[in-house]
Amino acid sequence: ATPQARRFMSDWIQSRVGERKLITITLRECSYEQPRNSNLEAWGAFARNLNPSIYYPVVIRDTEVAFRPLPSELNGLNIFPEASWNIEIRAALYELSYLNMSVPNGTNTLSLFNRQSRSLTFKMITPSCGATTEAHFRSQGIEPGSQVNFTTPFHRLVWEDDRLEVIQRAFKEMCDRIEGFSIDK
Repeated sequence: ATPQARRFMSDWIQSRVGERKLITITLRECSYEQPRNSNLEAWGAFARNLNPSIYYPVVIRDTEVAFRPLPSELNGLNIFPEASWNIEIRAALYELSYLNMSVPNGTNTLSLFNRQSRSLTFKMITPSCGATTEAHFRSQGIEPGSQVNFTTPFHRLVWEDDRLEVIQRAFKEMCDRIEGFSIDK
């Protein structure tokens, strides 16, 4: 992220999030390859179940639907529309967040490939969609079920669908990993 975008996002975080841990939820809501889309019901429930005194979840909607009415599954959640349209703001938001969560989509690579951010990427395999088949991952040198070696321990691929219990389990595991990290380990 650019220094200016980081300053903008730092100001935004300070004024809205305070000392809480910022969690981004980047949704895929595309009209093409719809089976790859985010499970809105699960993500809405996950965000609502986070302790609001500890966490501040922010939803970044898919750019394709950013101007459409909010689905009922997301009512009452913090939506950050600016990040749908501004890549520098999105990159800074990802870098300054406690954790970024998504399914595979173009923009989650801003977090996954950024060693200054942390991420969980769910629903890696969608057999009916070319870019998320086991064969495609193998053609890219990624064995399904494995982790990629170019990231940090704070980037995890979750090879299960984005169901609520899977999201909650992976979130807890990553929070434990983050909180338990020590430079001495």
